[in-house]
Amino acid sequence: MIRLVIDTNRLPTNFSSPSAAFRRTCGLVKEGIVQVVLPSIFTEEWRTQRLEQLKKQLQKAQEAINGLLGGGHLEIHAQVSTLNSVLITLDALSDETDKLSTQTLQRLVDQLKAEVISVADDHGKRVTNSYFGGEPPFSGIKTRKDFPDAFAYEAIVDIVNDGSNDPVVVVTSDKNLSKYLSLVKDVTCYDTLEDFVESEMIEQAIAAVPPEVNWRNALPEVSAALQAAEREILDATFVNSFINKLAGMEVYHSSIPSDNTDAIVSMISDPEDIDITWIEAEDYGPGVLRVPFSCKSEVLLDFDVYYADSYGLPEYISVQFSNPEERHFFEAQANSTALVHGHLVISVEDWFQENFTQDAKVLVDDITEIELQEDDVGNALY
Repeated sequence: MIRLVIDTNRLPTNFSSPSAAFRRTCGLVKEGIVQVVLPSIFTEEWRTQRLEQLKKQLQKAQEAINGLLGGGHLEIHAQVSTLNSVLITLDALSDETDKLSTQTLQRLVDQLKAEVISVADDHGKRVTNSYFGGEPPFSGIKTRKDFPDAFAYEAIVDIVNDGSNDPVVVVTSDKNLSKYLSLVKDVTCYDTLEDFVESEMIEQAIAAVPPEVNWRNALPEVSAALQAAEREILDATFVNSFINKLAGMEVYHSSIPSDNTDAIVSMISDPEDIDITWIEAEDYGPGVLRVPFSCKSEVLLDFDVYYADSYGLPEYISVQFSNPEERHFFEAQANSTALVHGHLVISVEDWFQENFTQDAKVLVDDITEIELQEDDVGNALY
């Protein structure tokens, strides 16, 4: 069995819609291929990050509703009492954020069937010695930024040395931690969960698992059928998934007149010119494929412009002018055409049945790149 440690930076940030790689990991746990082990330093860091996110979301929701009620437009509306009730509910939830974050963490642990490893009594001494000696995982003597990872490092070393002889895999985007853990015997590091579930290690581990074997044998026929039904399976579920995934993402282009030439995608048209690279489809377990795709979409971009730069901008850039003595930056918008690259996850639960493509579900798993299309003079806005 492979023992898998997942760093905080590779655990799902949105637990309601985790990645295909996370779901694949859960499937490997159910098949007995993988056992997830999480140092408590990772679980508590993940919980507190979700806690801060929840607090901010609740605060924004309260501010938005208070803004609606404070404008005076809804004073005599029949639904104003409903909004007041929502405010009361949000206020009550604000008092329960710590409890809610703990419950969400438990859901994560349960879904992964993870074993949480507490900080051992001798970890403090070991970390302190490494800190003053500049030993792994500290990048130098008395390098304070490495302190949290040092406790995780010691927990992982204990996992390796517990006598089980099972291989240990660590998934982390932390280059320093990965560098030193890779030097530990029997530890393999991957940057992402996608790298792990697509690895040769997993390919070998599932080689003789019956459900995996049956799926792999049927995969060429399943893939060909899905490709033939491409137009039908790219339905409203896919379109909504694409729009939800792209909304709020940050883009950059030299023609955006913000300080950092950046903008936020706020409105999105249905995707067009969809190109699925079927030949690069990855097996994500029985009934699931992950495949690269690209498409075009018309997008509305939101950005801020410095008040002194806002006058004389092209008319296709809409600026919301205000008093520069109160605000030094004005809100602005412009349209653009985006070429979007990413991955789709295609699920076919009844792949062994006839006409299985009718129930195929296609969602956007991630977006890896957004290219704003330029005109002949290099401008991407209109």
